[in-house]
Amino acid sequence: MRFLAAVVVGLGFATATASAQPPAATQPLPPLPQEPLVESYRLATVSTDIIAGLATVLAVGDPKNVGPVAAGAYAFGAPIMHLLHHRPGRALGSLALRAIPFGIAYLVLDGGHNGYEVLVPQFVGVLGSAITVSIVDSAVLAKGDEPPPPARSWTPTVAPTHSGLTFGLRGSF
Repeated sequence: MRFLAAVVVGLGFATATASAQPPAATQPLPPLPQEPLVESYRLATVSTDIIAGLATVLAVGDPKNVGPVAAGAYAFGAPIMHLLHHRPGRALGSLALRAIPFGIAYLVLDGGHNGYEVLVPQFVGVLGSAITVSIVDSAVLAKGDEPPPPARSWTPTVAPTHSGLTFGLRGSF
């Protein structure tokens, strides 16, 4: 009998304490930490490619001095931009993509045996591959993370009017 009385009294205290706190007094859980979203940095990668293109134009008059600068700016400019935005995998992918025009140029020049006697179609092929790689890099690899879409939700609404009440439904779908 004493045990039953103790249980009833204990339950009474437990429910009295629980009902004393209003429902709004409970604190929501803090959000889980997420990696910050990376904004698009396409303009930065395109800028490095424009600098490499201008250096290439200057290299026509002085290939021994300016040529390595042009090649280095093209090969390493965009991968460095990826690294600056904390994306090492994309930097490696960019570096691999940028090796393609150099490989084509090597094949066009036949391993250096033909010297610098490059025909116009071969030059256009190398230039076209370099521009294509630059477009793919900036469009695919340098695009930023997009925020997740808002959660779908709906909320009933009630608004007073001059003639009564208006009931409605508001939501994002």
